[in-house]
Amino acid sequence: MYTISACIFSRGDSVALAKTLTSCNKQIDEFIVAVPDKNKAIEEIAQKNSAVIVPYQPQDSICLRLTQTFAQASGDYLFWIDAGDILTPLDLSKLSALKLALHEDISAVRIRHAFPAVAEGTFSYYRYETRMISKKSVFSFEDDRYPILNTPGDPVTFDMALTHPQSILQDNAENLPYYQKRLASNTPLSPHEQLFYARALRDSGNLEETLKEYEALIERDAPKNIRLSACLELSVCQSDIEERLGTLYRSFQFSSPEADICCAIGHCLQKLNAQEEAIFWYELALSQKMPISERDIYYEDWNYIPSLELCCCYHAIGNKEKAKEYNHLAAEYKPHDETVQSNAIFFRENEPPKKTRNDKKIKY
Repeated sequence: MYTISACIFSRGDSVALAKTLTSCNKQIDEFIVAVPDKNKAIEEIAQKNSAVIVPYQPQDSICLRLTQTFAQASGDYLFWIDAGDILTPLDLSKLSALKLALHEDISAVRIRHAFPAVAEGTFSYYRYETRMISKKSVFSFEDDRYPILNTPGDPVTFDMALTHPQSILQDNAENLPYYQKRLASNTPLSPHEQLFYARALRDSGNLEETLKEYEALIERDAPKNIRLSACLELSVCQSDIEERLGTLYRSFQFSSPEADICCAIGHCLQKLNAQEEAIFWYELALSQKMPISERDIYYEDWNYIPSLELCCCYHAIGNKEKAKEYNHLAAEYKPHDETVQSNAIFFRENEPPKKTRNDKKIKY
């Protein structure tokens, strides 16, 4: 059986590191932990798990820190984990199965990185990332703010997840100076970095530059999943409904309609009072399977949101039975949701149903 070294980057949270190590130590053969220099609490936790410690300074490059942990590892396969990521008992058993399935022709493995919502205002989502490579693989890390692991060729996709509960609502604006400094030094941004630069501009309130950056990214020779994300996120920033629809339709150059795009189109059509057209797009959203994608996939766009919006659309055209049917379906996904419960009361007491939202809250 092949051995696995877990390469962990700790940002200084001892509790987060302890949870990570405890969740996976039964299936990991070796721990390599990047630790803030002279952080005794973190060092003690790492030492309790017999980890190799790689100290770093706060000003060091995150990508360099991660590369150093890989260089120190001795396992056949290197498993990149962030402190705060955990393996659930189910995923720990899947890691055991993965160890049995590994063979010399597998150079990289892609798994799901799941972000369940635990804080007010956050949304549950996931994306697929390359997180494991063979010791002999060529690799590089990219982006010191939101690192990704690059390898040549296509990784093998395996059905398991790293889970990272969201304790705070992400604000990309704090990373704007980093990207601006990169650009000021004439260092080009990769497509991945440009997407996060656009998000940083958006969250800082610079709408004009945000629109320009998303537009440039859509026109760039970038991976399709990144250009698709740019279309969706640009549309949220546009105030004109027809312009927003045009941006969403442009996404079909890069992918067949996916549920989150369908929901965004349906929402625009509702604003235009085109209820029957909106119904088509929401029903199309419900027909989609959860995708294996490297972009952020928000669960509710594939189930709860189209169900609840279909309730509203069918009520608007006078089809009460269909409206009840879809509110019931929404309740299967979120049985304790206030909107679902309010609509159920309406169908008993003949009060107008509520919508999920006005404009979709930015959640990317």
